[in-house]
Amino acid sequence: MKKAKLIFCSLIAAAGLTIVPNLAHADPFNSGDIMDDGIFDNSAAMSASSIDGFLNGFSQSCISTNNGFSAPDPTGYSPSGGFTYGGNVSAGRVIADAAQAYDLNPQVILTTLQKEQSLVSGGAGCSTAAYTSALGYGCPDSGTTHSYSGVNLYTINGTTVTSVSNTCVNNSTKAGFSQQIIHAAWLLKFSEQRAKGNVNWAIVRGSWNNSDDNTPGSCYSGPMTQGTWQVCVGGPSAFYDGTRTIDGQTVQIGNGATAALYYYTPHFSGNQHFDSIFNSWFGSQFTPSYSWQVLNQAVYTDNTKTTLLGWNANLVAGQTAYVVLTVKNTGNQTWSNTGANPVHLATSGPQDRNSLFCTNAWLSCNRAVATDEATVAPGATGTFEFPVQAPGAGGYREYFNLVAEGRSWFNSAGQYFTFNVQPPTWSWAEVNQTVYTDNTKANSIGWNTGNLVSGQKVYVVITALNTGNQTWSNTGANPIDIGTWNGQDRSSGFTSGWLSSNRPAGMTESSVPPGSLGSFGFWMQAPAQGGNYREYFNLVAEGKAWMNPTGMFVASTVNAANYSWQPLGQTVFTDSTKTTALGWNATLTHGQTAWIVMSVKNTGNVTWDKVSAPLVHVGTWNPQDRNSLFCTNAWLSCNRAVGFSESSVPPGGTATFEFPVQAPVQPGNYNEYFNLVAEGKAWMNPTGMFVHFTVQ
Repeated sequence: MKKAKLIFCSLIAAAGLTIVPNLAHADPFNSGDIMDDGIFDNSAAMSASSIDGFLNGFSQSCISTNNGFSAPDPTGYSPSGGFTYGGNVSAGRVIADAAQAYDLNPQVILTTLQKEQSLVSGGAGCSTAAYTSALGYGCPDSGTTHSYSGVNLYTINGTTVTSVSNTCVNNSTKAGFSQQIIHAAWLLKFSEQRAKGNVNWAIVRGSWNNSDDNTPGSCYSGPMTQGTWQVCVGGPSAFYDGTRTIDGQTVQIGNGATAALYYYTPHFSGNQHFDSIFNSWFGSQFTPSYSWQVLNQAVYTDNTKTTLLGWNANLVAGQTAYVVLTVKNTGNQTWSNTGANPVHLATSGPQDRNSLFCTNAWLSCNRAVATDEATVAPGATGTFEFPVQAPGAGGYREYFNLVAEGRSWFNSAGQYFTFNVQPPTWSWAEVNQTVYTDNTKANSIGWNTGNLVSGQKVYVVITALNTGNQTWSNTGANPIDIGTWNGQDRSSGFTSGWLSSNRPAGMTESSVPPGSLGSFGFWMQAPAQGGNYREYFNLVAEGKAWMNPTGMFVASTVNAANYSWQPLGQTVFTDSTKTTALGWNATLTHGQTAWIVMSVKNTGNVTWDKVSAPLVHVGTWNPQDRNSLFCTNAWLSCNRAVGFSESSVPPGGTATFEFPVQAPVQPGNYNEYFNLVAEGKAWMNPTGMFVHFTVQ
């Protein structure tokens, strides 16, 4: 059967309540927002047993199990048969089943029971009339009374009451405790949904088939929330401003629950009474309010917070920065940074997206951080601090919102950071280059090397200005090195102690920020092949990029190494004291030792060095590398007599070679020929130099 639109009376009877509403701690009555939809819809707020326990807490309750009360259990509905009922159950079961059937908070039913007839507390007595019209459903304001019999109204201590006289209920199907509960539960939910324009709402599940609620022509005439809605299934849509006249005053209806409560009881007094009872018994009729306001935001270079980049920031791809957001708690809940419902700064726009600026310091890529403070009370200030790392180049608006995990997202404050991300640029300008004779850098040759001899080494220092936007480092994954250029990464012929044949050196400084100077020092050794050379170099951020080529080169003129000599003098002494000279040549007896001193001139173009290759030695000659009969164990070997005495001998300089000889056993005349050799390089020009020995 179709349910007709009804006007209900509100019976206010608060006298005798065991639990007195504590209005000092109640939420203030808000005529436009009596209850949040989320509270109104919470059908799991209480179970049947918890409802019965609650009722038994009132010593005079009319409907407690302690009072022996029971009533038929509502079990279903169909358009043709109306509501159906099963056997008698407790009031808690009746209320819980009705709440589950229509997705309604059972606390709303309990509060309405108390508001209408005080049956919860029993403060107004437990008459048959009160049970029959328990929720005032079907009681028009006209005051007409009715009498019914043969109806299971309720049962007390096993005695079922089936008749009633002078009740306001206008139909026997609505008369009785369970009948009132299920009808009222339906109407409260129906009007909440219709007030929000939901003409398609109908409970159709299991034994509950309210499909007649959304058949064409089914209409609603109660308060509407603001919006463009239909009030009749299949009817036209119209705009509703959300206002309703209550007791001569215009009220802006804030939500469906408020509309339903006014449709049920169209007066301030009844709803104020509902408000105070619910607050006293069950707490706030509003979901916790989480809201915030941005007070300040700042982006710093790092977590020391010493260098401010601004409200927003220009960053380079890969650069990290440190964000500080200061906010005010404008809600009614204290925030915590731990526990079951911590308050986090989360990504929004869209909500819960993974941020491109996420770092491994974030809680996750859609949760940046919790508050610095352990708790933030309403009206107090909270701080969120976290790092960001810039992604690829582009303009970004990073939106954030607060979320009480497991409870609620906050109001969108429209908060965002603007990041302008530039691509990384690795570039340089050459400031100076100097070539030195060695790495002491005491003697400068000039911008280039000048004339070099094959094998000659010089020390080069390049000074570079960092003109990019990246800080250079000489360690890590992307160290800055100087590399060969023109062509890129070629193997150079001037290597000496380089990192590799195409990397002369790394940067001397540990780090060089943009706008600062870095230096690179390295040896260059002239190759064997003579000629004019331009050794081009460039800087490279290893693993990232080669920098801009500046055309930087070191020019060298390399002369092929010429190792040559000229004898200046030779003397044979009796021994190493060199006090008794035997002459240019010598007469010896077999086994006799003598001491030879040779003076020679370096007529080549290579400085001879006593300890650095190639070492210059006196070697046997005619034939080359023969084993000498005059060898002693003081020789380097029997074909290498000795090296020179001086530490180094430049071209045109004089070298001295001193070494012992020992006459062989075989007497005779001997011409001992010698030549100089640059070991590993070349034998020098043969001069025909020899020492003549007569052995007796």
